[in-house]
Amino acid sequence: MSRTDGQGQLRLPWFCLWADPWLDGSVRERMQPDERGTFLDLVALASISRVRGVICSGKGIPYSHDYIARRLNIPVELLERTLQRSKEDISPDGTPRLSEDAEGITINNFEKYNRVRPPRAKGAPGEGARKALAVKVMISDPSWARQVVANLAPEEGAS
Repeated sequence: MSRTDGQGQLRLPWFCLWADPWLDGSVRERMQPDERGTFLDLVALASISRVRGVICSGKGIPYSHDYIARRLNIPVELLERTLQRSKEDISPDGTPRLSEDAEGITINNFEKYNRVRPPRAKGAPGEGARKALAVKVMISDPSWARQVVANLAPEEGAS
């Protein structure tokens, strides 16, 4: 698998899932368990896409819902229900969780789902890096784990 897309962007064969935001966030409140799993699968697909953050075969070449459902081993109905719920779920910054157009399915705020540094813990500025629990979902190429772990090392001078 190529490590870059056509524009030199890094294609990540992994993504980080921060436990606190995942367990306490709006996805848990607004989606059914099967929809949450499907949404996470969509983030995984966007992580390995040739166009970072967009689920597509290539720039301007979207996958069909049938293909995505087969790839995720789920019924098309579940995929479409998850897509619809995600399009209707508007974040505080005014954007839906995802959008779909002729380019493909775009995970809006994709970088938020792929930050390597943990989010700050509520009420404990500066301590989020030490207290947040990261669950690294390895999609492929386990050699990337060393790089992720190195990036998660506490910042120099942090207490």
